Amino acid sequence: MKKDIPELAYLLEKVEKKYGRKPVTSSDYDDMSSSIETATGQHLSASTLKRMWGYVEPSPSPRQITLNILSIYVGYPGFQGFCEELRKSDVFSSLFFTAKTVLSERLKEGDLVTIGWAPDRMVTLRYHGDTLFEVIDGGKSQLKKGDKFRKSEFILGKPMFIGKVIRGDAELASYVAGKDGGLNLLKVSGE
Repeated sequence: MKKDIPELAYLLEKVEKKYGRKPVTSSDYDDMSSSIETATGQHLSASTLKRMWGYVEPSPSPRQITLNILSIYVGYPGFQGFCEELRKSDVFSSLFFTAKTVLSERLKEGDLVTIGWAPDRMVTLRYHGDTLFEVIDGGKSQLKKGDKFRKSEFILGKPMFIGKVIRGDAELASYVAGKDGGLNLLKVSGE
């Protein structure tokens, strides 16, 4: 089971909705752990939840029991049942849309791309060619200067999903920016 699958991202979103907010502090994860145990009768530790949300260094892939408990928490018999229902729903339906888009193939090496999203997040990236970007300034986001990732496009008003972030020699989990409301700033400038 890979952490970068859309079903997992959607499950975490549903857990946040049921819990009532996105966990951001250590005590939020303690509270969420209690909420899950009260609702399901099964225990998930705060440290497991912190790894799931990337609050601490995530494990390579979540355990099946963890996915099952989270799925039960949001009203499904288990993760497999959650995925089956999700495939039947229109959550991931396709559509055409128009929005300001920056395509990597149209950038030149050295171009700077600035992106932003709520609340008060702004990140500057340098394009290195072949869809590779490096974070020049991570601002208040969880991205750090020197992080690298591949991205073929950025779309204003849509969330930015990154399959994996490379930090030094480490490969971090998937990352999403602008999950609620999408990117609200998108500009390109040469060096």
